[in-house]
Amino acid sequence: MKIPFRLDLIAFGKSEKGVAAIEAAFIFPFLFLLYFGMLDTTGFVSLNRKVSQSANVIADAIAQGTLNTNGPRGVITKSQVEAVLAIVDKIVPPKGSSFAGAKVTRFTFNNAGSPIAGWSVARNAPTCGSTPSSAELLPLMETVNGGVTTRNDVIVSTVCMNYVAFMGSFMGYNTMDNPTTVIDQTIILRPRSTSTLDCPDC
Repeated sequence: MKIPFRLDLIAFGKSEKGVAAIEAAFIFPFLFLLYFGMLDTTGFVSLNRKVSQSANVIADAIAQGTLNTNGPRGVITKSQVEAVLAIVDKIVPPKGSSFAGAKVTRFTFNNAGSPIAGWSVARNAPTCGSTPSSAELLPLMETVNGGVTTRNDVIVSTVCMNYVAFMGSFMGYNTMDNPTTVIDQTIILRPRSTSTLDCPDC
């Protein structure tokens, strides 16, 4: 009576039924992580490119100093700066991200010859992005030619966006303490047509 049971154990040991299911159970979690990891990676890279593009477009448009077609060069209005900042809304962020804010600041010189922030216009009042240091600003604000130092303003454009990772939640459960990552980009440019760029109503 014990022999058939022994034969069943031998047959069970040699059987390959269900091997695929067991392999799938081992492999599926890694495939799951790989798939959503790729989604997060491509989404993050896409958002980073859009943030850089937005900051470049804003800085370039303001630095040209030709927005005020009915007034003198080197002078723009707050409404014109706000219209440029609204460009960010047209550069649609990828799914899972949101627009955090954008800011344009003009830096000029104080009486002591040090760079200081002048007028500034913000959209959504961004808190990300750091203020450039004097060491970063001076090479763009001073030009020495033949012993003569020429000074000019610079335009600093900062754009921020929030990216929420796909892996931040699963089936309604949070898998990360803080799935939101803030991406910011700061661009510094000189005014194109004049050495200064004023905004009287900013």
